[in-house]
Amino acid sequence: MDDKELELEVSKHLNEVLDPETGISVMDMGLVQNLSVKDGIVHLVFVPSSPFCPLGVRIAFDIKNKVKGIPGVKGIDMRVEGHVSAKEITEQLKKE
Repeated sequence: MDDKELELEVSKHLNEVLDPETGISVMDMGLVQNLSVKDGIVHLVFVPSSPFCPLGVRIAFDIKNKVKGIPGVKGIDMRVEGHVSAKEITEQLKKE
């Protein structure tokens, strides 16, 4: 699978990740931005629905775990923006 096909597959799988409060996918809500794939590495930015979103960490890990489970994905470079704890959440994502 080439990078473009993998990007489409990632997008499809991320439609299954739902915001627990709204039941709407993170893709439909526009919470995943700058999605791209290069050499099997998925790059994306997660922007929670509010700067104080209490479920931001959970949703970030739901996204990461969903992407990691897709065949062909070699890794994920994920950044969180727009949350009061964005830096800390991004660091947690890199560790686990």
